[in-house]
Amino acid sequence: MTNSTGNGTDQSISKSTTHEGASSQASSTGTSDIGSSKIAQSAIAYATNAIGSPYSTAKRMEEGYYDCSSLVWRSFASAGFTFGLKADATNAPTAAALGQYCDINKLVIAQTYVEESHLKPGDILFTTGGSNGRYKNINHTAIYIGDNKIIHASSRGIVYGTYSYYKNRIVLIARVE
Repeated sequence: MTNSTGNGTDQSISKSTTHEGASSQASSTGTSDIGSSKIAQSAIAYATNAIGSPYSTAKRMEEGYYDCSSLVWRSFASAGFTFGLKADATNAPTAAALGQYCDINKLVIAQTYVEESHLKPGDILFTTGGSNGRYKNINHTAIYIGDNKIIHASSRGIVYGTYSYYKNRIVLIARVE
């Protein structure tokens, strides 16, 4: 599975460090909870607690390690939403499989970048980096937390990123309510 951009824009950071101009302090859940579901709020809290954890595809289901899809899956599973899998599953789906589940189950709210006014904290982004033979060529997933910020797994670990950075790469945005 391809991880984040690979162009040096992601940074291993603590909970109070910024990325690409994001605000410097996240609330206990990483953002304002206005408009987001309890599931989304819990998923954001889980992902926020994972900031600074190492990236590993091989160890993605071991405690303290993540890749992009295991971060999203484990964040939402901690809130009781398992994308159709058992909560004690031993392996998270790929980003493409998560996106396909969201599409089939009518959780998709957009199939391209949308202005932030259409998003809610907890929305799930699915991006592409080119043809890979997977569903909609999805190769990355992240959680939108508000204020142009996302939490995702990059090769440098679990970090904050910038929503607008992925403007030309978003192929699906899903919402769990």
